[in-house]
Amino acid sequence: IREVGEIRPVALRTDKWRPAPGGISIGHYLITAGTLGSTVYKNGQKMILSNNHVLANRNNAQIGDDIYQPGPYDGGSEADKIGELFDFISIVFNDSNNPNLVDCALCEPTDEADVLDSIIDLDCPTGKKEAEINELVTKSGRTTGTTEEPIVAFSGIIAINFGGSGIAYFDDQILTDCQSAGGDSGSLLLDKETKEAVGLLFAGSSSITVFNRATKVAELLGIKFFGELPRAVLEAKYNIPHIALALEVKYSILISSILEGKYG
Repeated sequence: IREVGEIRPVALRTDKWRPAPGGISIGHYLITAGTLGSTVYKNGQKMILSNNHVLANRNNAQIGDDIYQPGPYDGGSEADKIGELFDFISIVFNDSNNPNLVDCALCEPTDEADVLDSIIDLDCPTGKKEAEINELVTKSGRTTGTTEEPIVAFSGIIAINFGGSGIAYFDDQILTDCQSAGGDSGSLLLDKETKEAVGLLFAGSSSITVFNRATKVAELLGIKFFGELPRAVLEAKYNIPHIALALEVKYSILISSILEGKYG
């Protein structure tokens, strides 16, 4: 006889999560489903980051539209509303002379407590950085889960087929051998060691996965990642003594506490 403790059902990435971490299903009420990339902060307010084609329905949404977690394909409905579309960068279609740099959007959560700053398996983003060739990176997505791989190249202009919306051309994208599949769009790419945001997954093929540069996403949306928040804000937000944040540990104490469920 062996005592194993209380046995609980394992939550799937396609389930409803409250509070919701990065790496799970999310979507505009008229799409199928993508991935909740992570929380970010705009003017100090917590937001959810994912793709335009996940949260803004390929430019066809209106600001204030409902966002479901999980996404509609995974059973999401009005009862699963997690927030509303707050902002997005429009995608230019069918114009090879005007390439896009990003496919990104923001959702404003109905209740900030419903969304965690951590990403499944990956802790919290400690900031952002420019990508480097051969850099070991990792992502956490709705469909293929957590994977790691090196950055293999930066693209020139590439054509992405968005179905009925047409062809969108993108320039200066990050390419990896990362395993990905439908529903992983919106996953945040982090440096494996430092946990800094490097890219935002939005497309792929059987042999390559394509990411926007996180620095460009942040610039165009006007956002900061969790680890870029001023220490005073973190102290006030999570009621952590200043001496804890003064330690040069990349907020490891705070991150561990969040993953243990001590903070929202």
